[in-house]
Amino acid sequence: MLFDNNYHLHAGYYKDGHDLEAILLKVKYQNVWCMFFENDFYQLNLPRGPYPTLQNFGLMVGIYFLKTEDLTEQKAAELLEEFLKEHKLI
Repeated sequence: MLFDNNYHLHAGYYKDGHDLEAILLKVKYQNVWCMFFENDFYQLNLPRGPYPTLQNFGLMVGIYFLKTEDLTEQKAAELLEEFLKEHKLI
């Protein structure tokens, strides 16, 4: 998977005393974004899964197919919150 160097977005979850962040990278030539979460840093009880790793970004925990090329900060934060809730990390 090739990522577009011109597109990346930081997403954060800061509710209830949490300070968790993820990075989303856009796949080159596609309206697809991948979310990376650095669990080595956060040390959360993330269930074992087939998460590929990208050096300096962490585990690829989500792939999102969007209708547009751009991803807003608000949508990125919603995707991160969904991931955290789905895996009972918050």
